[in-house]
Amino acid sequence: MFRSKMVTIIIVSLFLTVGFMAFCGIAPIKVSAATVPSAPQNLVATGGPTDIQLSWSAPSNNGGLNITNYKIYRGLTSGGQTFYLQLGKVLSYKDTNVTVGKTYFYKVSAVNPIGEGALSNEANATVKNTTPSAPRNLKATPGNGNVSLSWNVPTSNGGTPITNYRIYRGTTSNGETFLAEIGNLLTYLDTTVTNNIKYYYKVKAKNAVGEGPFSNEASATPAVNPPVYEPPSAPKNFTAAVIGTSIQLNWSAPASNGNSTITTYQIFRGTNSSNLYSYVYLNVVYTYTDYNLTRGSTYYYKVRARNSIGYGPNASIVSGYIQPTIPNAPRNLMAFAGNAYVDLTWNAPSYDGGGKITNYRIYRGTTSNGQSFLTEVGVIYSYKDSSVTNGQTYYYKVKAKNSAGIGPYSNEASATPSSNPPKYEPPSAPRNLTATTGTDHIKLTWDPPASNGNLTITKYRIYRGNTTSDINIYWEVGNVNYFYDYSNGTGGKTYYYQVSAVNAKGEGPLSNIASTKTSPTTPGAPQNLKALAGNGYVVLSWSKPTSDGGATITNYRIYRGSNPSSQSFLKEVGNVLTYNDTTVTNGKTYYYKVSAKNSVGEGPFSNIVKATPNTPPPPPSKPSAPLYLSAGNGYNNTDYDKVFLNWNPPKSNGGSKITNYRIYRGTTSNGEKFLVELGVVYKYTDTDFSVSGTYYYKVTAKNSVGEGPFSNEVSIYVNLSGGMGPGPGPEPEPEPEPEPEPEPEPEPEPEPEPEPEPELPDEPVLPSEPVNLQVIPGIKHIDLIWEPPADSGGSAITGYNIYRGTSPDDMELLTTVDTSTTSFRDTDVERNTDYYYYVAAVNEDGESEQPETPVSTKPFVPLLDTEDDTDSSDTIEHKGDISTVRTASVISLVAAIAIIIVIIVLYFVVIRNKRPTLFGKSKSESIPPPPPPPPPPQGASSEWEIYNNFEEKKEGEAEVAWEKYN
Repeated sequence: MFRSKMVTIIIVSLFLTVGFMAFCGIAPIKVSAATVPSAPQNLVATGGPTDIQLSWSAPSNNGGLNITNYKIYRGLTSGGQTFYLQLGKVLSYKDTNVTVGKTYFYKVSAVNPIGEGALSNEANATVKNTTPSAPRNLKATPGNGNVSLSWNVPTSNGGTPITNYRIYRGTTSNGETFLAEIGNLLTYLDTTVTNNIKYYYKVKAKNAVGEGPFSNEASATPAVNPPVYEPPSAPKNFTAAVIGTSIQLNWSAPASNGNSTITTYQIFRGTNSSNLYSYVYLNVVYTYTDYNLTRGSTYYYKVRARNSIGYGPNASIVSGYIQPTIPNAPRNLMAFAGNAYVDLTWNAPSYDGGGKITNYRIYRGTTSNGQSFLTEVGVIYSYKDSSVTNGQTYYYKVKAKNSAGIGPYSNEASATPSSNPPKYEPPSAPRNLTATTGTDHIKLTWDPPASNGNLTITKYRIYRGNTTSDINIYWEVGNVNYFYDYSNGTGGKTYYYQVSAVNAKGEGPLSNIASTKTSPTTPGAPQNLKALAGNGYVVLSWSKPTSDGGATITNYRIYRGSNPSSQSFLKEVGNVLTYNDTTVTNGKTYYYKVSAKNSVGEGPFSNIVKATPNTPPPPPSKPSAPLYLSAGNGYNNTDYDKVFLNWNPPKSNGGSKITNYRIYRGTTSNGEKFLVELGVVYKYTDTDFSVSGTYYYKVTAKNSVGEGPFSNEVSIYVNLSGGMGPGPGPEPEPEPEPEPEPEPEPEPEPEPEPEPEPELPDEPVLPSEPVNLQVIPGIKHIDLIWEPPADSGGSAITGYNIYRGTSPDDMELLTTVDTSTTSFRDTDVERNTDYYYYVAAVNEDGESEQPETPVSTKPFVPLLDTEDDTDSSDTIEHKGDISTVRTASVISLVAAIAIIIVIIVLYFVVIRNKRPTLFGKSKSESIPPPPPPPPPPQGASSEWEIYNNFEEKKEGEAEVAWEKYN
């Protein structure tokens, strides 16, 4: 009977529990472990002339946690994909590291904090050949009876080499028709023009696929006296206007553009008028605003204009002064009671408003927040208030003052003077410091000082060194008794530590020295890998890694492949720094990388290099004959006593650079004798004549081997009597010995092109900035991933410059990487520090411009676990996500159990009084209560306290300490 009542009570309690949970909105307990995500969906690959565009959809199931990354796998055969790269949380990628004509196969996976999910469907695409893009920067320069054209190569050759350029001309804008087709040259001299008529030109590039689009249009008007081209004059009316923390610059166009369109304005900036640096390049605009400047600073500027000839002079320097604002509040105000006095101390504000602080104003009251002005002092950080009464509590606040005004209140501090005040002093040394090695960190623990100096300990300072005699300030933490050092980058190395405690009175003595040796790791990457190609071999050489990981390097592993994105294992060698690869085929390009190996394992790869072994070139020979020798005179109706020779270089220089041209002259055909030797020029004016008559000419080219064969022969009549034409004049003198009838001349050579006019200097064409820059934070590092620029500027990208700063206005060059990679890991970072990055692409003309907004992030701060030293860097940052899932389930479970326990206890209290022999126990046999739980360990702190202590490093007294020791 009783047992059935017991069962009934339990059943009723369960119903009450469920009802209570429903009333409170607590779902029934459902525990479901997070898993990896499912496969990404709908992967599509689309091939273009220079890239393959990938796109996909998110997985149908993220595994219960947010997706953090996607991984791309790539191969040259179906099902043959290997890992290629990792992206952030994006759903598309443009693969530009491809070869025209090849087909690439792709798969994608998703990653969450648990791990990597399944691969997507396979997609493939082929990089297609196409026509070239348009030639760039076409320029037309007028001359006397000619127009000189020049241009830059297209940004893309369409996948096959450019073979020709086609010139189009017209007398109206956009009315051009075909004029001429030339080879793979970047200049053309149009001599079929009439002075004083304006001509319009466009150019197309041509490859094996076909003819590409038109270039820009350029025009010129030939004339007897063509205009002189020169750089523009200085911009006019250059002014600077201060607007808050910005300076607006304004100017007008130069008085002269140098007869060439202005294309660029360059602004220089500095905080010293004698040291201005290049700051920004602009298109044709006449205003620029420089934002987010530092208060209390003067900025100086100058500007200059550029046209196709070059840069002109700078405008006069202008400047602007950014007015300061009031300072921030003084920090860490402390009040110490004495006998009939109160000592105050404080720290300077975190920001002085851009104006030097001149005074501190002290406020006092006898109630909290009831202060009134007491006194003003100079730039000091302490004050003794002797106008107090023992036994009375006083409340204080302080303000800072600069030229802009008075800032806000500091924190409030209070003290009660007495005849027997406490003695304040720095704390004693922390006790029992120990250091233990974890998988990727060193853990320090210590006991609090025996004395806190009658003041709360506010923080601990960590000291570290490589020897016992060289231990220096390293880090600061809050009032905790442990520290995790994740930045011990060298494996197998011993580190020495000491700790001190700090209170409001200052820093106490150092603790005992503790040391530990980090576990060996794999070595770093081999440095400066180089490849030298020979006949049937490639010699590799490299330098040792910067770190051996704490264990001796035993081997190097050589990897080789036929494309830059895929190398496979080739050979393992001993602890040497060279390798001769003789298993190669001449004419084939090979890509190499090397890794180092020690007793722990294999380290990361070196840079990638390429080499193409070839049979040795044949020995040099003499050059071939110069081409298209021509002769003329009488250009100005006065020069019949001169001969103007022009020619083109030989088709072959014989494998050795041409050093000279030799002119031969005679008065009979094939009777020429040596006349003069010239440098590397393509024209000569002959004026050394004694009699009128017909003269014959030939030219030879000369290199280091010797003199080559004669060019074609040309002849011309020279009239020393000043006749009006190329003939002998109205009454020519009889020839002393009439020449025999000349033999028929051979079939005429193609009409030579006159020597081109000197080319105008090309305007530097900078590449565009790299695209899709991603900055991915880690615990001890920050990863950067980007894609090559959309526009290379017409010349090959030679590398990437990586810039970093702790503010967007203070960016400095961090490092340079070559084009074999589009990623970089920055390991020289500190936790709780914001880092700003941008990547600049570099070609032969310079680097791409800085973007307006650099990308920023900060390294993760792990939620430290005092019981578990083995959290890996891959999962620490996501710890909160997993605990959130578990916490919701645990709350529901605890709520249900608590209600059941309450009901059962009530049952025993109420029912057992009526049934004293329930379960064989009498009322008098009461069960003693369980002992209380043990108190938490001294100094123990939750994960969030540790996190907040790390965050506090940015503020408060820590900043003063860092300024002092750094």
